[in-house]
This record gives sequence, C-alpha cells and structure tokens, in this order.
Amino acid sequence: PDHRPSPRALLPQPNAEPTMSSPTCFVASSSILPLTTSRHLAAPRHAALAPRRVARPAPFSPYAQAGAGSRRPAKSGPPGRGPKTPPKAPAPEETFFEGPPSWTDLIIPAISILTVVGIFPFLAALARQFWCKYTLTSRRISVDSGFRGKDRVEIIYRDVSRVRYVRRMGGASADLVFELKDGAKLEVRAMPEFEKNYAYIMEQVSEETRETSGYVKPEEKTAE
Repeated sequence: PDHRPSPRALLPQPNAEPTMSSPTCFVASSSILPLTTSRHLAAPRHAALAPRRVARPAPFSPYAQAGAGSRRPAKSGPPGRGPKTPPKAPAPEETFFEGPPSWTDLIIPAISILTVVGIFPFLAALARQFWCKYTLTSRRISVDSGFRGKDRVEIIYRDVSRVRYVRRMGGASADLVFELKDGAKLEVRAMPEFEKNYAYIMEQVSEETRETSGYVKPEEKTAE
C-alpha cells in the first residue's frame, strides 16, 4: 500500500497549532503551485501595465502628395514684381576695318627722296606701311605701331570727347585726332577709306561727341 500522505494532508489546517515536536513541512507540488520560469522572472507584473506608445499621424504637408522626388515651387518675389530676368550677354565684338595706312602717305615722301633730306621721311612712311596697323571694331579703336608693330594703343568710344580731321590727297585719306575726356589725344595718320571709316566711328560715339565734333550725317547732307 502507498504510505505517502495525500496533498491535502500536507496543507496547514485553519485552526491547527504547530507543535515543537512535530514541525510542519510544506512541500510544493507541481499539481498545486505553478512552476516559476525565466519568462516570469524577466517580465515583472508592472510591464504589462506600462502604456503603449501610439504613433501619431504626421502633420499634413501639401508637398507630400507630389512625391519625395518633387521640388518645392520657387519663392516668388515681392508682390507686384515679376520674376527676375538674367542680364543679357554683351554682343560679340565685330571688326569693321583692319589694315595699314593709306598708300597715299608715300607720295610726297617719294617725291622728296630726290633730295638728300627727303630720304628720311620716305623711310619713315615706308616703315609705317609694314609696321603700322589700324583696327576699328564695335568696341574700340586700336593702333599698332613702333618697331615691328609691337606697341599698341587702344581707346574705347565712350572715352572720346571730340574728333577732328584733316583731309589729304583730295579726300582719299585723312589724319584724325581723337580727344579723350581725360585730356589725352590719339593721332591716326593717313586713315584709308576715310568717308566710310569716319562715318562708322561717329556712329559708335555718343550723341554729345557728335555735336561737339560738328558731325553731319550723309543723309542730312543730301537733304540739304
């Protein structure tokens, strides 16, 4: 027969007093008390009562509907003003004339070569034909001179305050003098194709310079 006490006999009785001679032992049985596992030790009771974090909805954005790759519209300027237009690029520089002095510059020095003194002006005029060059562009006037044409002088049209000239050889060429606003002067001797080049120069300078130089347009001369 099984002499083991029943589980009910091992539990303390409500009105029983324990005696010193027979200490009461309490044995926990797996059928009465649940086993304690590592899962119960790791998760305390208050963990189940902790509030859960709820994700809040993101604030409404008008750009979220356009997609992540879209760009925001450009900020407009002050009210009443349109978008800023980029500055226009300057027009490319155009060359109108480029060449040496007029060949008529050699006539008088060639005649004076018959004398001993006239040989030096002839050599100077001959050197200008090879080493001197005039250039007229839409922005400036350039003069290359000196030994082998290595010396260059340039002026821009807005710095010219007055233009004077003296015709040579019946108007085929002319000597021009450009007076600048800072008081300097530039002399151009034997300018070829004078009528055409002079008209182009006066079109590039300011209206005040044309009035100071006493320039009259060709069509106005024809009307008179």
